[in-house]
Amino acid sequence: MKEDTKGLLIIAEDDLKAAKYMLENNISYRIVAFQCQQAVEKYLKVYLDYKTGSHPFVNSITYLLKKCIKLDKDFEYLKDIKANILEEYY
Repeated sequence: MKEDTKGLLIIAEDDLKAAKYMLENNISYRIVAFQCQQAVEKYLKVYLDYKTGSHPFVNSITYLLKKCIKLDKDFEYLKDIKANILEEYY
């Protein structure tokens, strides 16, 4: 895995940890949702980097998810659970 991809993965994990901490401590739901949006976006970009060597520089979970689904149909699950609703919090 490329160093910049590893760095993006670390940041995604930090975003998720921050969301969990804020949720456990009753910090604003909107801020928790924003941190989750950030984590999902970065995780999708990490996957695209891993599979293709690059990722688009966009913030749309919907767009990134479509790219991931083309590579692996298992990503349909995120579409089915409407993970893209997190875009409202970006």
